Amino acid sequence: MEHFWQDENQVRGVRRRITRESDRSQDPKWQAILNVDALAAAEDRNWVFQGSSCFPPEEGLCLISLSDGGKDAVSVREFDRLAKTLVADGFYFPEGKQDVSWVDGDTLLVTRDWGERARDG
Repeated sequence: MEHFWQDENQVRGVRRRITRESDRSQDPKWQAILNVDALAAAEDRNWVFQGSSCFPPEEGLCLISLSDGGKDAVSVREFDRLAKTLVADGFYFPEGKQDVSWVDGDTLLVTRDWGERARDG
């Protein structure tokens, strides 16, 4: 099981998972996958987690959307859930109003405002 959790210790939140066995135990052990507070501190940004889209069927690679301070515009970055790290040379889209979806492991479908130059052709 996996979900996003926020509390007084993780104000920006943490994406975390737990095994079925641990969840049923008297002392459940959650494993942090993505700590947004730690990422924000490391990058000196006010990141707000706006969701993720993971590539099926394994869902090991995800596209995470982060907004700076909770704006509508987001930065989209590729994240490896298994390694629990951002992919160094992975997909990245700078801040903008956008939506990104997986087509296959090497291809994305991207909708965003590409700017005046793109509209003028």
